[in-house]
Amino acid sequence: LNNIKFRSESYNFHSSELLSFTYAKNLKSLFLEIINELQNKQPISDLIIKSNLYRICAILIKDLPKSTEQKINKTHEITAIEKALELVYYNYDKQLTVEYVADTCGYGVSNFCKIFKNVIGKSFHTYLNQFRIKNARYLLSDTNKSIKEISQLVGFNETKTFCRVFKSFSNMTAQNYRLENRKNSDV
Repeated sequence: LNNIKFRSESYNFHSSELLSFTYAKNLKSLFLEIINELQNKQPISDLIIKSNLYRICAILIKDLPKSTEQKINKTHEITAIEKALELVYYNYDKQLTVEYVADTCGYGVSNFCKIFKNVIGKSFHTYLNQFRIKNARYLLSDTNKSIKEISQLVGFNETKTFCRVFKSFSNMTAQNYRLENRKNSDV
């Protein structure tokens, strides 16, 4: 143990991945105590160092099953969110409800919404509406379909709702977007 050099930058514990913050603080404290004992060698230092090493092992072993279980849960959550994104991709033009998507992914609505936001970074409704508006922009610039038709083609029952959501994401009306982004003048 006397030949071991401790450098704080050498020990990079990723508390968010493997250890809880409390465990990371405990580990840091134990390592600092070991360093102190190595620097200020006392007759009892070897015993304190061994004791701290055992405590470090106990903390790591105690936390490993939790971290493994958390990783399994994260994998399950990501798989569920991938399924939700696939549902949006193939069904955005239908009346896709958060209840239906959550149930299809095997979650209750509140759990699904929380997981979706954690993984994607935005709510399910925001993601769905952004996806619909992205497709509406294409239809507005590349087709001659009416705004009412386009709103229905991208999954909105009400043209008024479509226009409000479109403006909130595009900072302009659907009609103004069409005028500014026409691909062909004869469309």
